[in-house]
Amino acid sequence: MGVSIVLPTLIRTDEQFNTTIKCINLARSKTNIPFELIIVETETNYLEDLADKYIHFPTKTCSTDDINSGFMSASHSYVGLLTNDVYVSDGWLEVLLETFEKKKDCGIATLASTQFNEVLQPGKIEQWIWCSVFLTKNEYLKKHNYFDSKMFPAVWDDSDFVTKLCLDGLLPYKNYGCVVHHKVGMTEYICPKHEARYQENGKRYNEKYKGCTHPIYEHLRLK
Repeated sequence: MGVSIVLPTLIRTDEQFNTTIKCINLARSKTNIPFELIIVETETNYLEDLADKYIHFPTKTCSTDDINSGFMSASHSYVGLLTNDVYVSDGWLEVLLETFEKKKDCGIATLASTQFNEVLQPGKIEQWIWCSVFLTKNEYLKKHNYFDSKMFPAVWDDSDFVTKLCLDGLLPYKNYGCVVHHKVGMTEYICPKHEARYQENGKRYNEKYKGCTHPIYEHLRLK
């Protein structure tokens, strides 16, 4: 089976560095399942020794392209994304894989988060999407040519991918068997252009799926 986890990083402060190191250490220590860690680092070159596979971009690029470079280098049938501002908890990878075992129509699985004041509820799995940490199948990423960089920044590139999965008859699920801690605002949200890009690409998403009758569109579209 096998799992590859992509961790994109852009480190410009000591706090971001420390958060990233803690994120990596927890990802390794809080699961008994071996996985391939693919670190995609932009600008700095701090993390090569911590990666199973390391991709380095010396200058700032589109974050969606960075993530895609990790996806495309993944060796295994399951591929996940872990942003460097998420601290996982015990059994995080086991719980993600469990979602696919219990929900045969699962296209993408995520976990509960302190960001939404969620608490541990083993056995509870519901339809939902949150993409700061997720697991999907390599075949699904390849089928849809990975994330659409025209939907940059974050939120719309992953929303676009989830929409494609739903139109294929697959569904997003959140598993409450693990609760992670999300340090909101450590990555994309601190960019001064984030809100303008969010609005621009939200309109692009709405236009792309205009007329879509699947409930996921009504849930995700820019209101």
